[in-house]
Amino acid sequence: MVKENAKDSIFQKVAEMILRDEWDNEIEKELDEFWGVVEEMKGEGSEMDIDMYIKISNNFLKFMMLEDAVKLYEFMMNVPYKPSEQD
Repeated sequence: MVKENAKDSIFQKVAEMILRDEWDNEIEKELDEFWGVVEEMKGEGSEMDIDMYIKISNNFLKFMMLEDAVKLYEFMMNVPYKPSEQD
């Protein structure tokens, strides 16, 4: 339980970095950290909630990061909270 809460807080921290209005030169490092946490979540059977998915996905689209948006969509297709087909 403690490990899961720690992981959730790390994920939230990384998600907050990605959800900023402006990105600087550190975005690649932050994206690597984000995808590392996502892969760890996937490996342990953890899930991202649909609200967080929508926020992160919208930010990827806002900054024309289509590969990351598709990768996130594919991740979400393997959890119970599937995104809508229009995503």
